Amino acid sequence: MKKIFVVFALLSTIALMISCGGSSKPADGGNSENSSEADDYSEPTDPKEIRVSECTGLPEHAQWNTVSEIKQKWDGRSWQPPKEGNYNETPSETECRFVCKENYTWNGSACIVGCTTDSVPPTLPECSEQSGTPCEDSSTGLIWSSSGYDLYSWDAKLYCRDLKLEGGVCGGWRLPNINELRTLIIRCSGTMPEGSCAVKDPDCLSKEECWSDDCYCEGTGGGFFSKLGNTGTFLSSSYFSHRYWIVNFYNGRVDLSDDLSSSKYDVRCVRKKGLPICSVTSGTPCEDSSTGLTWSAKASNKMAWQDAIDYCIRYSESGLVGWHLPNIDELMKNNNFGDIGSFWSSSPHSDYTDFAWDVDFKQEGMNKSFSDKSVKFYVRCVR
Repeated sequence: MKKIFVVFALLSTIALMISCGGSSKPADGGNSENSSEADDYSEPTDPKEIRVSECTGLPEHAQWNTVSEIKQKWDGRSWQPPKEGNYNETPSETECRFVCKENYTWNGSACIVGCTTDSVPPTLPECSEQSGTPCEDSSTGLIWSSSGYDLYSWDAKLYCRDLKLEGGVCGGWRLPNINELRTLIIRCSGTMPEGSCAVKDPDCLSKEECWSDDCYCEGTGGGFFSKLGNTGTFLSSSYFSHRYWIVNFYNGRVDLSDDLSSSKYDVRCVRKKGLPICSVTSGTPCEDSSTGLTWSAKASNKMAWQDAIDYCIRYSESGLVGWHLPNIDELMKNNNFGDIGSFWSSSPHSDYTDFAWDVDFKQEGMNKSFSDKSVKFYVRCVR
């Protein structure tokens, strides 16, 4: 009889375990404070229950901002806030948020190599044949990158635009104009920056009017004419009649490029030090990374054309002087600030002496027009 009772008790226990799903877990679900792997949609026994969950979904090259685990409450349908991480630069101790690590930037789906802020190390080597790159030319304040080789003109611009990080220099790279590229010429008096070769951006870019025998020296090779020891032909961003100005460091020659559809050139990218890249929120003075121009704050009052010219000549901001009212080409390239309204350029109308060119900036674009010089428009200075 005793044996029968034991068998019956054992069978009853097995049946009870089957009816409960075969689980030996306590009815209250265990320690809810550390139940990080629980189903987000499993309803708790106590609707006031709070659990602690590990944040999930951290992408490669990212870090949590600021916590890696959060407390969740049941809202009647799911546990909130979600434990799945999301990109957000505002720190939070209650939500699973992440940011990209240093020298990476968020592209909407992943952290990729790039720059979240424009930055330059406090010290860089002085540019020379032995310096390596990036380096800084203290005589001009320009920072130069390493060389890119055998690039078409359109690829050269993209190469510099996409050069996010080199040697701790983060962002702001661009293709140099011919004035800047000439600062790398040495030992050729005609084509060095203050030389007699008249080619200059934007003042003199026509080969027929600006080029002369002063625009080259006799070749010696071996990097003799290059501050950085180059011997190749390097492309600038300055162009005339669909051809770009170049510097051939073999003989210090400044010249126009060949047919762009079939010609490839070497490239060095350039940037300046210490100014933010112009944007709607950058503040001023700032640098337009696509043109190398430095822009001022908008003048507080509108003014007539001659007053605008005088204003910029006298202007000083953050210790910087040497400003001028932008010409019409420079002004047409200024679309960084979200400005609305008409701004004066320094370019007078060639046929009507009482008129000058201006640009009307709109939300949907800009319009170039000319107006009487007595009309009062907005002003930004440039250098």
